[in-house]
Amino acid sequence: MSSQNLSSPRKYIEVVIAQSAKRTGNICGDYVIVDRTQEATTVIVADGIGTGIKARVAAVMCASRLLELIRLGFSLREACNKLVDTMHEARTSDIPFSAFSVCRILNNGHATIISYEIPPPILINNRLAAYLPKQHFISMGLEMVGEVSCALEVGDGIVLMSDGVSQAGLGAQYRMGWGTQGASDFINGCLAKRNDLKEVPGSVLAKVKDISGATYGDDSTCVVVFCRE
Repeated sequence: MSSQNLSSPRKYIEVVIAQSAKRTGNICGDYVIVDRTQEATTVIVADGIGTGIKARVAAVMCASRLLELIRLGFSLREACNKLVDTMHEARTSDIPFSAFSVCRILNNGHATIISYEIPPPILINNRLAAYLPKQHFISMGLEMVGEVSCALEVGDGIVLMSDGVSQAGLGAQYRMGWGTQGASDFINGCLAKRNDLKEVPGSVLAKVKDISGATYGDDSTCVVVFCRE
């Protein structure tokens, strides 16, 4: 993704979500929030531990608190730091635990993605999907999070997912699961066929179900956030 002057024109950010519970008819333990302001679009994907209602409650609490901290004026890093401190405490207590990924895109296209205990983002540029470009890790208390910054031009996008996607086919077609690289390769195949970015989340979940034996091994979420005219 090319560098971009922060004074560049406002861009429209579109968000497309595909999601499925582990079992048909059950509540999905993943939760997605999309928040738009005059300055930015914020997308949060939270993956509560386990599945069903308990996982959903954890995911909703995680995503809602993170968004509230951002709305109160905390920077993205500050908000994530506070949440990660709570998640660290949750490892040894009854506090609901959730992994999460947050993507904040300013209206000029400058984006920052922070990921905690969740698959890293896939970035799409010039209709090519790239796994882990320039991601670096930063410490937040006793935990580590991944961070990526980039500038989105029209047609560029960011793919966020829960581990239900990256671990698809675990113990079946794939000994260690499909992996983020497998998802990235599949998305590249979709883009090579000239598929619209809006179609990517649904196509990814259909593939996840296929390689998992016509079912879902876990709650699965795929989100594409992209810049369009």
